[in-house]
Amino acid sequence: MALHRPNLRRLAGFTLIELMVALAVAAVLTAVALPSFNDLLRGNRVSSTSNNLLTAINLARSEAIKTNRGGGVCASTDGSTCSTVATAWTSGWIVWADLDNSGALNLVPVDERIRIEGAQRQVTVTATAAAMRFNARGRPTAAFDLAVRSVVCPTGQTYARDVNLLASGMVRIARTTCP
Repeated sequence: MALHRPNLRRLAGFTLIELMVALAVAAVLTAVALPSFNDLLRGNRVSSTSNNLLTAINLARSEAIKTNRGGGVCASTDGSTCSTVATAWTSGWIVWADLDNSGALNLVPVDERIRIEGAQRQVTVTATAAAMRFNARGRPTAAFDLAVRSVVCPTGQTYARDVNLLASGMVRIARTTCP
């Protein structure tokens, strides 16, 4: 009785050389694509944060008109109280309705917190003040500017947005270059 040997030519699969070539091609493609992907992430983070701020401002204005008492948006480091520091916007913000007409977010009597936004990842947000306020007619008490920048912001790149609240109540987002 003879041993039956399978024909090695019929076996299908990858050779070691084919596998090494495929891995080398994958490594080159990854090395080329990764910087572009990081750029895409930076741009999306800045754009997303700017749009979230725009939404918060419009929501605060809408609630001020709806409640006929005013309201605002303020920087917050803890999600429950407003910060007094204009650089705290990176830590998050609170949209609130001024139910007691005090012009500020109060714990007692309780003003309504409409939306709380947490810390922003890989993005810095700076502003001209720690809070913006709207009167009962939805008019801002003052013009307000926010600067949204990527943490990694190479000079000349467009990983930056300026969010401007005009005295008329209109909000504008402008794409700017990194300083």
